[in-house]
Amino acid sequence: MLQEYEGKLAFTTDVWMFLNHHLFIALCMHLEHKDELLSMVLNVMELAKLHMEVHLVSAFAEVLEEFGINEKEVHITCDNASNNDKMIKELVELLLGFDGERSHVRCFLHVLSLIVKALLHEFNSSKPTTRRSATRARGKPAEDDNADAEEDEEDDNNATDDLDPLREMTEKEQKQFEKDIRLVKLAIVKVFKDATLYFSHHDTPNLVHVIPVMDCIEETLMDASHGVKYSNAIAVACGLAKNILDKYYSLTDGSATYRIAMILHPRYKLSYFRKLKWTKGWQQTVHKLVKQEYANTYAGRFDGSQDKPESNADDSSRPNSPSQSSTYENNNSEGAWVDVDPSDDGRNLFNILDDFDADPDEDIRDKLEHYLTAPTQKVTDVIQWWKDRQGIYPNLSRMAIDYLTIPATSIDVERLFSHGQLILSHVRSRLSAQTMRAILCVGSWSVLNLVKPEEDLLA
Repeated sequence: MLQEYEGKLAFTTDVWMFLNHHLFIALCMHLEHKDELLSMVLNVMELAKLHMEVHLVSAFAEVLEEFGINEKEVHITCDNASNNDKMIKELVELLLGFDGERSHVRCFLHVLSLIVKALLHEFNSSKPTTRRSATRARGKPAEDDNADAEEDEEDDNNATDDLDPLREMTEKEQKQFEKDIRLVKLAIVKVFKDATLYFSHHDTPNLVHVIPVMDCIEETLMDASHGVKYSNAIAVACGLAKNILDKYYSLTDGSATYRIAMILHPRYKLSYFRKLKWTKGWQQTVHKLVKQEYANTYAGRFDGSQDKPESNADDSSRPNSPSQSSTYENNNSEGAWVDVDPSDDGRNLFNILDDFDADPDEDIRDKLEHYLTAPTQKVTDVIQWWKDRQGIYPNLSRMAIDYLTIPATSIDVERLFSHGQLILSHVRSRLSAQTMRAILCVGSWSVLNLVKPEEDLLA
């Protein structure tokens, strides 16, 4: 199934350490299968703890080679860990079909987590006692143990005050604080909660939704950091969170996947960028990006045109026989003339000039431009929408399906590890890596009906 798959393959991957201190890498694959999006576990492998970056790269390449898909074009979604960044750079040398950062997608749920951490950082500052404990834990000598002991005792006596900073506020400050918190929950926290829940669906949302959600969060943080309805502390925290958002928003420019996926969704196309008033330069860049990808990778590959024999240049210059003359070619062929019966004496042979019927594709010289200039549509099942139009857009539909099956998050891998954590409990921590691999992989394949019954195998 995988070797014969015509399009690109999308992968999600992550690394996890289980309770028995064994390190595993998991690969999930996402593709169109029987007109639906199929997300499945491809493999789970144990990694050596030492030199993990090296083993991470080799394990990924080894899995693809084992399944015979190491030469296929791929997209990879993973979180923002430095190990993954190194893996992306090194996989370019090992995988012929991997375009590095252009085909790299950063898990949007992980990006959301980093933004929220930046937002809450100012409200989670370590107290002096905590910092002193951390210093001792790192092995640094205390300057004065007796003084520290007295301070610790003082801290213990005032523990209630430390845990309840509202007691140190005036009544007016408390009311303002409660008002700010209520506004934060209603406006700021809600957007992150909703985004997290939305991207945690079982049917993993694809890349189309990332940029619109980022735009919504950016607008929320911008209003909070520059407005006057929040206190200075909250405004500053929102500004710090926006800095993280801007960092990862700019990284989407390095990957071609986000913008191409949006344009190939019939609901958005180029209209989204126009409505949000992106500069004309950016709109032209996005348009050019899609045209280049279509021309370089997809045009003529899936409509059979590349299989047509090339005619000799001398023979094609003029017809040498009636069978080669375009006068007698059928309208469904490559000729421009309508079908004519030369034995029909009742009609002048050249009356066909008045009945000339241009080829249906004559006014659609560029299928991509035809698609882009058509009105946008509200579509619920975008994969099925493109499958229904394969006859009209044989190459463009393949391109659209390839990009619209790329997941925006690595939630499927995280869900797999959560399942593994339930299997490898405290009382079953001696399960071998091979057993864990079999349980997780075969279990996933069985749920998707990809495992053949025993009687079929014996037949």
